[in-house]
Amino acid sequence: MPCMLLFQCGTPNVPREIQRTLDIPASHTLDDTSYCTSLGVIGYALNGVPFYNAADGDGFDAFFSEAHTFDGCGGHASPDGS
Repeated sequence: MPCMLLFQCGTPNVPREIQRTLDIPASHTLDDTSYCTSLGVIGYALNGVPFYNAADGDGFDAFFSEAHTFDGCGGHASPDGS
């Protein structure tokens, strides 16, 4: 994992493997409605990697409040390690 080689940052959260079972529909429908997202996982990549919204734990823009904690790929682990 090339990005993890650059995981020398200020976050106290350490990435780790987490076992999850996901049911991903074979087909989907698009929704024209916009939604506000909450904290926590808002979606998953097909390989199981979680996606989060752009807010930090306090609801502020994570790019500005937590950029110093990002790894070489522009992300960091959540408190549970995902």
